[in-house]
Amino acid sequence: MRELDAQRPVLLSNPPYGRRADAAGGTPDATLSEVLARVADVAREGPAWRVGILYPRPEVVRAVAGFEDLHVTSIRMRGLATALVTGTVNG
Repeated sequence: MRELDAQRPVLLSNPPYGRRADAAGGTPDATLSEVLARVADVAREGPAWRVGILYPRPEVVRAVAGFEDLHVTSIRMRGLATALVTGTVNG
């Protein structure tokens, strides 16, 4: 496997929510918050990461320290209301 040196790291995510996430244990919001907090810890050591997260409650992303310049676009997927949250994390 060849290692690549990322100049502009990107995080794209469509985390599970609703029944799928409840079945995995823990609430979807708590699970996403924990994962994003770990991402923010890693991102502190290098350049700012661009992020795109598909999640129905953008306030969960906004509450995680290190995520900045967030823009929320409301969308519908298969009739389900959700949001695309874009911005940066640390750097």
